[in-house]
Amino acid sequence: MSLERPHGPTSRWPWGLLPTFHRDPLTLLERVGRRYPSMAALPFGPWTLYLATGDKAVADVLRTHKDHFRKGPGMEAKNPLIGQGMLLSEGDLWREQRRAIMPVFSHNAIKAYHAAIAHEVNVGAQKFFSAASVDAGVFGRYLALAVTLSTLFGLSPKDELISRLGESTSQVMEHFHHRARSLYRPPYAWPKAFNGAFHQSSDVLRAFVEPLLDRPNTPLLEILAQSPPDRRAQEALTFLIAGHETTGNALAWTIRLLADHPEVVERVSQEAEGGLVYSEAVVLESLRLFPPVWLLSRTAIQNVEVDHYHLAAGSQFLVSPWVTHRLESYYPEAESFLPERWLDGGEIKRTRTDYRFLAFGGGPRRCPGEEFALAELSLAVANICRRWRLRSREPFPSPTPGMTLSPRGGLEILACPR
Repeated sequence: MSLERPHGPTSRWPWGLLPTFHRDPLTLLERVGRRYPSMAALPFGPWTLYLATGDKAVADVLRTHKDHFRKGPGMEAKNPLIGQGMLLSEGDLWREQRRAIMPVFSHNAIKAYHAAIAHEVNVGAQKFFSAASVDAGVFGRYLALAVTLSTLFGLSPKDELISRLGESTSQVMEHFHHRARSLYRPPYAWPKAFNGAFHQSSDVLRAFVEPLLDRPNTPLLEILAQSPPDRRAQEALTFLIAGHETTGNALAWTIRLLADHPEVVERVSQEAEGGLVYSEAVVLESLRLFPPVWLLSRTAIQNVEVDHYHLAAGSQFLVSPWVTHRLESYYPEAESFLPERWLDGGEIKRTRTDYRFLAFGGGPRRCPGEEFALAELSLAVANICRRWRLRSREPFPSPTPGMTLSPRGGLEILACPR
């Protein structure tokens, strides 16, 4: 007999666990996920949210009953910067956009990007690692944006452009995060005094991308240029923002983990030239421990059954890669950095239908740039480890759960040429 509602922690405070969630969401969700390893009800004042952590529950939300859900609170289609882009669009519009861009991220297309990615990795590494001390966070964001500009937007990345776009992206991402957490969200159409920094940064990003769409010179831009005029800039900016923010943080965490594990650096350095199997295992393990997208939200648009629980339309769900990736039943020694867990007979063991690994989401809305990101990250890891020895110079930083998972403070490491 199906239960009507999952169990979960209780709270005697009027706002329930909401203040704790705002203060330290990672600790709260991880604690709940370990105590209720499939589904849990979270009392957030007048609302109840459902945390899906087990692979069956996660698959039900992201794949099995995908048509019963829409993106959750804060992910608004009325967002004037990227609301009509593929990240936030729904239904037929999303399906149309997904079909259109898939050739850009096909296996053969990504193989063709390898040379450009390797070039930007080499240029970026020379620029940053020529000094003994390297901020992995700054390097990661720089390289991810340089690769995005080179491969998807057909530009030769310049430091001034990267700095300007990177700063503007950080501003809008901070705004998105603040808005998603806020109970009061002023309409975007209100005077800019209410959303000043967001609108200023949005203007910078639009001014960059709109001329490129008038003269498209890459497969992605050629596809997006065919979209309606009121939509194409939002679609292009979705790829600019999502294409480098998550990958940049992923690379930063990976380099910092490597600096604490010199034996892993040495094994990567010994991998045959052109071989990326162990480098990819390193990346996957870093993404498991520090998934840039640490939280997904969905709202049920009709009554739905998730892992045998019957829940009403309007129910809000959370899926947290941070939590699922730390369940000991899925990943023994879950807190340890063990790239070998991804290897089987010298090959990567992983399937796209594994809902225990959620760094790229899951189901039909799984990130289309997954293979692209893995290639970029693996090439960067291989290049760096083959040319430098890495050491940490400060305690491992705590993660900051904003729109993406970033380090609290710098990620300074020491790099010594081989």
